[in-house]
Amino acid sequence: MSLFQRKGESEVDTVLITGTTSGIGAAFAEKFAREGNNLVLVSRNKAKLQRQQTELKSCYQVSVECISCDLAEDGAAEFFVFYS
Repeated sequence: MSLFQRKGESEVDTVLITGTTSGIGAAFAEKFAREGNNLVLVSRNKAKLQRQQTELKSCYQVSVECISCDLAEDGAAEFFVFYS
């Protein structure tokens, strides 16, 4: 059972995670990929995101989309409304 799965719900298909290139964000990305979830990863550093994408896809055979974005910038949230 996934960390965010409620009792009786089906498995999560796609998980959006921010700050994924280090710390707890990286740990969550690995955890959800290991569980077979597809990922949308968001972080400021595009090069690190691309390395992380390659590694997670190779290790866990999941789909990994990357968005290089600084969520502290004005208007960053609007980008996600448009992206979805």
